[in-house]
Amino acid sequence: MKSVVSVLETLKTMPTISFACKKNGVARATFYRWVARSPKNKNLADDAIRQGIYYMNDFAESQTFALINDKNLNAIIFWLKHNHPKYIENRLALSPEDQQKLIKAINSTKQLKLSELVIDWIAQGKISKFFVNTITSIKDKLNVERIQNRRDEDEDNLREIIKKGRQLIETQENLPTTPQSPKALP
Repeated sequence: MKSVVSVLETLKTMPTISFACKKNGVARATFYRWVARSPKNKNLADDAIRQGIYYMNDFAESQTFALINDKNLNAIIFWLKHNHPKYIENRLALSPEDQQKLIKAINSTKQLKLSELVIDWIAQGKISKFFVNTITSIKDKLNVERIQNRRDEDEDNLREIIKKGRQLIETQENLPTTPQSPKALP
């Protein structure tokens, strides 16, 4: 549907479904039916909205910088509260399901999964940059611990192999030698 494609394109710069549908002459119900038809359509819509959120965040940030350059005190305070560690309000608004996703992602060996979650949550305003640094720090510490645990396990395995090898050598050394024939006795 050409009109739905144009709605998706609009969502990439203005992530509001009602606005995108109205701008392109598509009824919201039509758009929602199209989304419900298949997981692929839902993914396309979700991706377009996510791109739109990133775009608007970037745009809003550039406008904030313009206001800061104009010495707007509210913009300065806003920026500091959200970006400077000394002034950040510790914001964490994750649902229990999101908290479980975070725990699984931190415990996962795949860094990409954690990165995708964090990026989405920042865009949605669920977490502040303060928590991103905390999450990253936790993940890094876990990775170091995993590496150390692997080294410890490898050392333990190596010690066990050496111990078994020594036992085998001792067992072979303690085996009685083949008795000599009676003729060879003096």
